[in-house]
Amino acid sequence: MGTGRLILHVDDREDEGFLLQRAVLGAAADWDLHFVGSGEAALEYLSTAKAGQCEMPRLVLVDIKMPKINGFQVLEWVQENLPQLPVAMLSSSDEPTDKARAAAEGAFRYFVKSSSFSEVIECLQNFETWVTRDH
Repeated sequence: MGTGRLILHVDDREDEGFLLQRAVLGAAADWDLHFVGSGEAALEYLSTAKAGQCEMPRLVLVDIKMPKINGFQVLEWVQENLPQLPVAMLSSSDEPTDKARAAAEGAFRYFVKSSSFSEVIECLQNFETWVTRDH
């Protein structure tokens, strides 16, 4: 770590974290990835970062469907506590209702999971331009 371009990846499936890590290292190497396996762990990490005790991510990439605290709840917490922090939803759901809800609740982007993560990589490669334009 240490590039100042940290992604907090939140997913209850560790294999998704591994796949994204490989994709990021291969195509967007100026980013670091910190993986946590639950919504609870994400809120704990973000609270710690807000208190200045660990690195604040530049982007939160969160799965929607997780037990206990889901991706929408993580998004809501970020909107209330760290409103300048972009949150992108990463889901296996291609449902228009999920996409509409994510947009309505302030998600930065919505990605449908795929093995290549090509849209996520494009987002990371153009992140500064998109964040400036969208915020």
